[in-house]
Amino acid sequence: MTKPVQTDGIGSNEGAKTESESVSSETGGVHPADVYVVDDDPTVCKTLQLAIGSLGKSVRCFGQAEDFLREFDASQAECIVLDLSLPKMNGHELLSLLAERHKTPVVVFSGNEDVQAAKRSRELGAIDFCAKSAGVGALLDCVRKAATLAQGSRVEPPPDAAQRLDLPPPLRP
Repeated sequence: MTKPVQTDGIGSNEGAKTESESVSSETGGVHPADVYVVDDDPTVCKTLQLAIGSLGKSVRCFGQAEDFLREFDASQAECIVLDLSLPKMNGHELLSLLAERHKTPVVVFSGNEDVQAAKRSRELGAIDFCAKSAGVGALLDCVRKAATLAQGSRVEPPPDAAQRLDLPPPLRP
């Protein structure tokens, strides 16, 4: 069971730059964005579009990992906000694929507040784990951090997420 997202009073879309939740090839195909959100809850997507858009970022939302993978454009992406509980391919599976293919920072924003889920997310390359119950304000801090990392990583990214977070290497059994 997931916990509701605390919206921290987000409600105005003034200054927000957003894209529709789904863009088909008939309406122009792939549109790059600054921030990609992958969450199957339309209410969460709309809330995050408004909140992240208020930072002056363009936002694309996807309800499934497969749709995201078909349309993701890493050329200007600053951050991916990822839920773990997705239909078909789950968030950890997507995170694993992204780690192999892209260097775009990923922030996990999940209703699953399990310590093991957070640990696994970081081991798979997420730069941060933000519980949905922490609210949108906490997520916006993570998005700002990710955008800063992305701008620096366009030159030469650190070799792994643990170094970006100043975390010790994962323990091996």
